[in-house]
Amino acid sequence: MPATAPRRSRAESTHERRQDILDAALECFSTMGYEQTTLADIRQRAGASTGSIYHHFGSKERIAASLYLDGLRQTQDAGIEALLRTRTARTGISALVAAYIDWVVAHPAFASFLFDMRHAPFIDEEERTIGDLNVAVHEQARRWFADRVAAGEIPELEPAMRSALVFGPCRQWAGSWLRGTTSTTPEQAKRQIATAALAALQALR
Repeated sequence: MPATAPRRSRAESTHERRQDILDAALECFSTMGYEQTTLADIRQRAGASTGSIYHHFGSKERIAASLYLDGLRQTQDAGIEALLRTRTARTGISALVAAYIDWVVAHPAFASFLFDMRHAPFIDEEERTIGDLNVAVHEQARRWFADRVAAGEIPELEPAMRSALVFGPCRQWAGSWLRGTTSTTPEQAKRQIATAALAALQALR
């Protein structure tokens, strides 16, 4: 008797439908612009029913907010996973910078959406969630950085300052790269930003 494919659970189907809607929304926002995109555009591109759209999200603003939070989680997960595989300040800072830049290069439309929407009105309602995500990722990194501080490789700094020194330059380059206004390649940016970020951290000892 031929084997039959396993049936998807309701949770799996629900998750996939939600993701289909988010993927369709990103395509619409990227090609048509956020303001010009309608729920009907997203529904049509996702192949979803109106009921499904409202069940999962309820509005275009909620779709965009969910998409933004998913992108933020992805960049944070990529960074912390890369960091925790390293054992020195130099390799750790390089890993953080590379993980961020590699994610931007692999997902340019998503990265552009994150840049464009950071100060959109619908983000105001998500500031607490964004803050919680930042606290969670800082807590994951805390022991790693504490070990590097104890080893005398870098000084003790509050997470917000450390993030500004490492990711500020990353975001500046990424914005220029996405707009096509920099000639610095991703590989060059990774090397140069990592070197400068480590030097900036060590200079504060």
